[in-house]
Amino acid sequence: ELLKCVGRIAYVEFSEVEQQHTGSHGSHESPPTLLRHNWYFEAYRPITEMQGTPGYFEVDPTPFVSVFLAVFYGIMAADLGQGLVLAALGLAIYLRAKGNLRTWGKLLLFLGVSSAICGFLIQEAFGFKLSAVTGIKPVIELLEHHVETASLSRDGVLKLFIIAPLLGFVHVSIGIFLGALKLLRLGEYAEAIFSKLTSLLMYAFGLLFALGFIGAGSFEALFTSSSPAPVIGLPSSQVGVVGLYGVVSCIFVLLLGKLVAGLVGLGPRVSVISAIGGGLLEVLENIIH
Repeated sequence: ELLKCVGRIAYVEFSEVEQQHTGSHGSHESPPTLLRHNWYFEAYRPITEMQGTPGYFEVDPTPFVSVFLAVFYGIMAADLGQGLVLAALGLAIYLRAKGNLRTWGKLLLFLGVSSAICGFLIQEAFGFKLSAVTGIKPVIELLEHHVETASLSRDGVLKLFIIAPLLGFVHVSIGIFLGALKLLRLGEYAEAIFSKLTSLLMYAFGLLFALGFIGAGSFEALFTSSSPAPVIGLPSSQVGVVGLYGVVSCIFVLLLGKLVAGLVGLGPRVSVISAIGGGLLEVLENIIH
């Protein structure tokens, strides 16, 4: 195909390239990357390319971006009226524009639809409540309206505090898993196991601790409460204790895992100070996430 296109006007030379990669066994040239997307994923390609084109041995994050960006934008800008206006603007750009601008128009269209769907779920349009007109109850209602006053809804706030950590856990854990998969492909087994996968376990145990804490209602009751933890339904004391001890265990693995990996030949040898220092940075980064 290349020769047919440019063979008459340019000199073309072909050479064999080994598809090797950079890993613990040396440095090799990485093959180029060709991204292939369907009509929906293509709209989110500019978001991926803002971070740079994925390497040959990396997983293309565009399909994941297409899900999480749409969901998160819909939640943040949940409004039926504004979402429909944004979707109409995106559709107009997609139909009328040319080149790369069409892709951005398609992205605005999808984000507007997501905003409109979430706005319908909470029954809000242009800042006004729709429940009185549609008769549909919002999925989450943070305020309970009385005759002359409004008070914070305990059930609504609790539901929000459950949904938010679950969404965050799924989002962050998929990112960590893809990072571990990339390292395994590159032969960086110590980094994949004792950094990425251990961090993933730390998030899982952290989620259990959060659910146990929410179910118990306070840290003092975390070890004694028999009330059910949200989502799981097990006693909050059991869920919270498992989560707490699991997080502490993962912290120790992050601090000492690479040191042990170097001793058994899974990775390069590192000093005790380097291993513990790097592990502390990862622990802090995980907590911040």
